[in-house]
Amino acid sequence: ALEIDEENKNDQDEEVVEEEDFDWEELSSNPDEYYLNTNRKNDFIEQSSNFNQKDLTKDILDQLEDNNISEKRLLIAHEILGNLDERGYLNIEPVLISDKLNIDEKEVLSLIEDIKVLDPPGIASGSIQECILAQLKIYYPDEKLAFNIIDNYFEDFVNKRFKRLIN
Repeated sequence: ALEIDEENKNDQDEEVVEEEDFDWEELSSNPDEYYLNTNRKNDFIEQSSNFNQKDLTKDILDQLEDNNISEKRLLIAHEILGNLDERGYLNIEPVLISDKLNIDEKEVLSLIEDIKVLDPPGIASGSIQECILAQLKIYYPDEKLAFNIIDNYFEDFVNKRFKRLIN
């Protein structure tokens, strides 16, 4: 019985040592390093360092096809998705896409808005502000104050001028 107790004691000692070896500071985080998002598996913002244009384009097109999008709108979507930068932003003016395809710019803008609410939300945004607004619409649709702050007072928010936001 003494040997069994010693084995249990050794097992307990190993657990304590393993716990002591864990660096709890690795878990601390700085909120300034993160953008507004949720913990969804396919969240674009978290995975932006692993951005893969081909996979993302296929995923977005699959979602659009699931929504029974027309062939014309699929062609526009290909053009939009083909012009995303490495972070998933659309950094060209939508009018350039409409000119290239000889269509009304409103059609391009409408499809961009449709794409921004797919998964991952905010893809094809023109800026981080647009991206956050798209994510707010999806994840926090009832947060009118947050939407108002990002939409109308983004510079104050980004520059941490919180006293100006309160007034």
